Amino acid sequence: MSKNSMPGVDSAAARTLFGRNFRAQREKLQLSQREIHRLTSVAASHISEIETGASNVAIDTMVKLATVVKLPLWQLFKPTDGEPAPHDDDDPRRAPRSKQWHDENVQQMVFDFSDTELRWLRKAAAEAGISVTDFVRKVLGDAGVWPST
Repeated sequence: MSKNSMPGVDSAAARTLFGRNFRAQREKLQLSQREIHRLTSVAASHISEIETGASNVAIDTMVKLATVVKLPLWQLFKPTDGEPAPHDDDDPRRAPRSKQWHDENVQQMVFDFSDTELRWLRKAAAEAGISVTDFVRKVLGDAGVWPST
């Protein structure tokens, strides 16, 4: 286990889902990786790594990519119909945590965002007609990395 990892948490599934959904939407809009680079200044090689789930992605970069493919950020974490949601921890021996524990952690996540990230989150939440906390909970729930409420 690396020093930055947490037991039972593996973001690879969410990264892969984000990358796969981004690529599908990019191809649907008939945009090349080079065109995405031109529009966002994200290196084409990094876009390739993102699409395969091989690279961590900063939230600012995710917002840029979602904007250029004309989707709300949360939709890039949404499994497609018939596709199972990714799970970070499929170990049945782990007891589910309480809703209160999850709510407290959503609040902590929101407090940890930078001012720029919060502005983007507020805008996305407003577009969805929900609070920032509910938006974060929805994105994570839709991605299958957070229990549904």
